[in-house]
Amino acid sequence: MRGPVCYRLSVAVGIRFRPPRVSFKAETLWVLNAAFSENTRSFDDGPHGGLDAEQVEDTADQLDLRARIAARWITSGEPDIERGFGTEVASRFRAAYEASCVHRACRGMVIRELVATSRQTEIPLVFLKGCALEFLGCSPKGSRNTHDVDVLLPRDRCREFADVLKGRGFRSSG
Repeated sequence: MRGPVCYRLSVAVGIRFRPPRVSFKAETLWVLNAAFSENTRSFDDGPHGGLDAEQVEDTADQLDLRARIAARWITSGEPDIERGFGTEVASRFRAAYEASCVHRACRGMVIRELVATSRQTEIPLVFLKGCALEFLGCSPKGSRNTHDVDVLLPRDRCREFADVLKGRGFRSSG
């Protein structure tokens, strides 16, 4: 169980979940705030001043958040990476955003082929995870580095669908 249901259950049976305190380096906090917080701070604002730009970049890469942070910066101006970290670092964030946009465009071509195949074969198709988030507008352009397309098909029609895709030039990766 997750979320509110789990919380209600724990309250009903008298169990309280109290996760341990976790401490993060300032660079990690900056990356998480820049990626997810509504109130981002630039490099030289408040308590986050004096961050190590290399550690920020390494952390953003380890958590696969560089493109997400760059998308927020490019589309809203927050956080101001160029002012905070300089032109060189900002250009690497911008490059991650641009690469993510290219991946999204390529994924779009694959999605169109999958939809066409679904219509041709009359096999129902449901997009999952990253694609579903994009369709719902929950994932802004350039903010996710996804390299696959997750779909749900009826079990008894999977082989047929795969064979049609192979006929259209797709190949199995596994």
